Amino acid sequence: MQACAERPLSSAEIAEALGHKSLSGNVRKALSGLREAGLLEYTIPDKPKSRLQKYRLTEKGRNALEDGV
Repeated sequence: MQACAERPLSSAEIAEALGHKSLSGNVRKALSGLREAGLLEYTIPDKPKSRLQKYRLTEKGRNALEDGV
């Protein structure tokens, strides 16, 4: 979540920010879980498979970061 605090990022950019060389299954699962929890959201919600898709923090996600979760 910290990686998306400044600006929306693609899944590959998030993986890179976490120190991974490429997008792994674990990163995909984590992103999916954060989305389901309402902490991250798509920038293009109508097209989840778009190559231009990025993730951004929701208000709930910002509050969680501030609270140190």
